[in-house]
Amino acid sequence: MFCINRYPMKGGEGMKTLKIKLLVTAILIGLPILLNASNAFAANVMTADVYTFTIVADTTAPSVVANLSISGSTENTVTLAWSATGDDAASGTASSYDIRYSTALITTTNWASAIQAAGEPTPAITGTSQSMTISSLSRETKYYFAIKVSDEVANQSSLSNVVNTTTPDQTAPSAVANLSAASKTHNSVLLSWSAPGDNAVSGTAASYDVRYSTALISLANWDSATQATGEPTPLIAGTTQTLSITGLSSETKYYFAIRATDEASNQAGLSNVINTTTDATPDTTPPYTTGHVPAKDATGITTTSDIIVHVKDDGAGVDSSTIQMIVNGVSVSPLITGTPADYTLTYDPSADFINGQSVFITIRASDLAP
Repeated sequence: MFCINRYPMKGGEGMKTLKIKLLVTAILIGLPILLNASNAFAANVMTADVYTFTIVADTTAPSVVANLSISGSTENTVTLAWSATGDDAASGTASSYDIRYSTALITTTNWASAIQAAGEPTPAITGTSQSMTISSLSRETKYYFAIKVSDEVANQSSLSNVVNTTTPDQTAPSAVANLSAASKTHNSVLLSWSAPGDNAVSGTAASYDVRYSTALISLANWDSATQATGEPTPLIAGTTQTLSITGLSSETKYYFAIRATDEASNQAGLSNVINTTTDATPDTTPPYTTGHVPAKDATGITTTSDIIVHVKDDGAGVDSSTIQMIVNGVSVSPLITGTPADYTLTYDPSADFINGQSVFITIRASDLAP
């Protein structure tokens, strides 16, 4: 580019021409400039500074995560742990993580169909331990997990090692709330309750632990209470179930409680605690006779003898309304005196016995036992 300027000179010399030549050379992003002045005041001339550089694309992906592991889990969360890889292979810092999980084994082929986790952490410097907790999972479900790493130009690593775990069951059955004593005897109590579920109130529990004690049962002394035997297998939630506790002492106050357990050994809280007192030992011995006059199998008795018999009972006592005396096949009405423990029956025959006659006497009676 050329520029011609005219301007006045001293001493009236008129106009003098000054020619300046400008050479501009642009190489890539630099603007080196060459100035060449041709006049009476010539300057030093700079040689043009020409240089170049080359841009190389980033095609190196981050290294693959090789130590993905599971550091913990609950019934709806799993915590993963791994070491951060670099940006370019094992150097630098990567840009992002893509963590995925599935109920099927994760491979390169089905990677896109696995569920992507939300909230992955930002990659740290190479070698740094990192972790993430994945939530909203289902209990008792097997999950597979894998991770890929990307750099700032979207180069993505290969698939990490794939890990798996099954989320645990941490929900215990509900506590039985309606335990009751349906009936009792002198040495047994029949318990009744509604079956709880496996997980809270749904499903079916795995086993029962029924215990009893002469002291009030609590969680603090649960282990010292006597465990019953023969507990039934739990049925579906809401079903009525029973258990007879035997071998108890009569007229004794007992406390009872129950806890259900599921297949993962989660144990329910303590049920309502009930108590009842066993009955008295029943009277199983019938009344008996004694004090016979005349004595049994006696001989030489006078024909005018009265018949006297004692009817006794060592338990609840004789029920006088059930006493019956039969003489030679005929029911008679003796005079009854005494108490239920010992009644005296006296019979005065209306006619004398015959000399040499054999007299047959039958006494019947029941006691007052229920």
